[in-house]
Amino acid sequence: YNHFVAVQDYDISSLPRLKSSITLLKPTFPIAPFTEEDYGLHKVTEGKVQIHYVEGNHITIMDNDKIISAINEEWIEDNKIEDNIIQ
Repeated sequence: YNHFVAVQDYDISSLPRLKSSITLLKPTFPIAPFTEEDYGLHKVTEGKVQIHYVEGNHITIMDNDKIISAINEEWIEDNKIEDNIIQ
């Protein structure tokens, strides 16, 4: 729990913004609520933040074989994702 509080209170205003876009693989059952849908990632990049939901929580999504496909962007290129949820 303390990690989640630390992330929400972290001041990123002194950091330079990234030039690249960010792909966020977000669980459908989060462990803790966040006030911003993209966890505030839009504040650290000049690019866009794409949010894709993976069925499970922060721990169980790591067992989902499609995480590797998402990281390799195979699901974007091959249209293997529907409704932004990887099952």
